[in-house]
Amino acid sequence: WIGVPLRLQHRNPGEGSLKSQVELSRQTEGRLRDYFSVDAERFGYSSETTASSQSSVTRGSGVSVVSHAAAEREVPPATHATEAPAAAVATAVASSPSHFEQAGPASFAPAACQANPYWMQSPEDRLAGRMACTHQHLGRWHHHCDYTFGGLLNVRGKLYWYVEIPKTGSSTIKRSMTRWFVDKREYGRFGLGNLASLTAADVKRLGIRSFVVVRDPIDRFVSGYSTVMRRASIPECLAKSTGFSHIVRLQEPERFNAFVDLFLSEGEAYCDRVCGCTPQHVLSQTWFTNMWPGPLDFILHLESMEEDFQRLS
Repeated sequence: WIGVPLRLQHRNPGEGSLKSQVELSRQTEGRLRDYFSVDAERFGYSSETTASSQSSVTRGSGVSVVSHAAAEREVPPATHATEAPAAAVATAVASSPSHFEQAGPASFAPAACQANPYWMQSPEDRLAGRMACTHQHLGRWHHHCDYTFGGLLNVRGKLYWYVEIPKTGSSTIKRSMTRWFVDKREYGRFGLGNLASLTAADVKRLGIRSFVVVRDPIDRFVSGYSTVMRRASIPECLAKSTGFSHIVRLQEPERFNAFVDLFLSEGEAYCDRVCGCTPQHVLSQTWFTNMWPGPLDFILHLESMEEDFQRLS
């Protein structure tokens, strides 16, 4: 498909030692799994598996290929590239037992989100009381951060959109695929002049296919927490923080528990407390996929990313 090898590399070696200090009690893990249950059901991660024991045996591994037929608001049969079943977006909508209210191509009223019929209510949406999309997706401003998570690739004349989720090997992907990424100043040539107004109809008309890499929700949260704490501790960032410095100054594991309490009570609103695009690293994966107003054509897993990309190729 792209002809490049992928080798996962850790950008921040110090995060490993911080993650080892985090004590994930059963109660805390249960609260986090409840919060991220939409992601777990949607992307095939067992709610009974802890981050430390996550393996391909208990996880739906492999590449999921989701049909463009979902654009017609029907649940399409998922075509998998491997024997191991990975949860596809459309099937998760119909089968998820999560108590978090959610919506998607199978059940979401078209009038509620005409621009993106694939929108699903994320945990952050639920806490904010949002029952519909914001009608702005890619390129929208969100909590002190104007970064567009993801980018357009031109692979031998075919267009793809990488749906970027932090802490899922995104740095590796962007580094490995540098030659395929289109300069944002050239987006207009491909019909993407105004990302914020891009709709599912535009995606279909332009023939853009998408891919995303997902990860066990709890493992990703702990990794994201490490990044948030490391960057929030920088003096320049700490000076801009609002009602957050007292958490940064705590010792582990009290700091982790205090952060979990804050995050689970505020959701994405907590992002206003921390500078830049740092706090987004712990938001749900559905929060990020909602930015893409089209189907997720290829869903890969960090735990088997190298093998998944080989199969995809």
